[in-house]
Amino acid sequence: MPGHLVALTELTDLFNAIGRLPADQLDITVLRYLCATPPEQISGIVGLSEAITHAIDHHARATLKYLLPDVPKE
Repeated sequence: MPGHLVALTELTDLFNAIGRLPADQLDITVLRYLCATPPEQISGIVGLSEAITHAIDHHARATLKYLLPDVPKE
């Protein structure tokens, strides 16, 4: 049971951190990582170029690493 509590706490922390992202970063993060939308489709959904979408995703991941310092880095 304690393992489930840890996982739930980590998931709650993740969703809280995602909720703190700026709107554009939030949209791309939700589409890519929670909805499993292929990266090449996201730019069409959000109406931005693939390069801008990639840059926003990069910034979102950096922000999440800052907001979640205890999460192991890849």
